[in-house]
Amino acid sequence: MKVSVSAVVYEEDGIWIIQGIDHDIVATAKNQEEITKSFAKAIIANLEINRQLGREGLSGIPEAPAKFKEVFERSKFGLLPQASFETNDISIHDLRLAPTS
Repeated sequence: MKVSVSAVVYEEDGIWIIQGIDHDIVATAKNQEEITKSFAKAIIANLEINRQLGREGLSGIPEAPAKFKEVFERSKFGLLPQASFETNDISIHDLRLAPTS
C-alpha cells in the first residue's frame, strides 16, 4: 500500500517542524535537511500502530487542525525541492514552506 501525504514545513525557535495536512502527524528536526526523514519515520510509526490495531494505512488518524490547513493553503509550492521524499511506500507529494510571519 502506497501512502501519499501533503505537509507544511516551518521553523520555530530554531527547530524545524513538519505538519501533515491529510493526517495529523507531526515531526521535528534540528535542520531542514533532516525534516522529511523525521516525518517519514513518524508516518511509518503510525502505519505500524494502525496495523497492530487492525486498521489499514493511516485510517483513523484525523486531518490536521484547521490552522495548519490555512497555513498550507497560503504557502508556496516547490520551495524545498531538495527535501522531497519518496520510498516504495511513502510519498510526500505536496511539501510547502510556511510563509514567515
